[in-house]
Amino acid sequence: TGNVTFQKLQLDMRRYFTLRGGPRKNPQKDKRHSIALRLVAGTSLGTMPFFEQFFVGGAETLRGYREDRFWGKNMVLASTEYRAPLASGLTGVFFVDVGDAWSGPYEKIKLSGFSQHAGFSPSVGFGLGLRVITPIGPIRIDQGFGSEGARTHFSIGHVF
Repeated sequence: TGNVTFQKLQLDMRRYFTLRGGPRKNPQKDKRHSIALRLVAGTSLGTMPFFEQFFVGGAETLRGYREDRFWGKNMVLASTEYRAPLASGLTGVFFVDVGDAWSGPYEKIKLSGFSQHAGFSPSVGFGLGLRVITPIGPIRIDQGFGSEGARTHFSIGHVF
């Protein structure tokens, strides 16, 4: 009820490297190991509704933590994956994610027993995963570990 004015600014950078050089001609049949890197940063201006904040945690961002575990008007996330083909249509992955979302007018709200913080305080998640190529796209299973325990994430599609 009423007008809300805010702006969100976000930067998303990704880079992929094969470990034996040269471009990949067919990524699904390529047997080379690779490294994937991602850096995401964001900030906001103005007062935005709670659901428009940045959320970090879960299968798409900070694996090893609950979905949307951290929230705020600012966010930073860095991810690294080492991808190794295991068999036709099957890839193993080792990953490390580091990230946080913080600050804003909703930092005193508690959800599911979790409260937020005002300053940048990055959390680390790491683990192993499998990627299975199917006709509907890749199926992703990741086992992540973080400071709050372990979580299994099941998703369709690539993280990045």
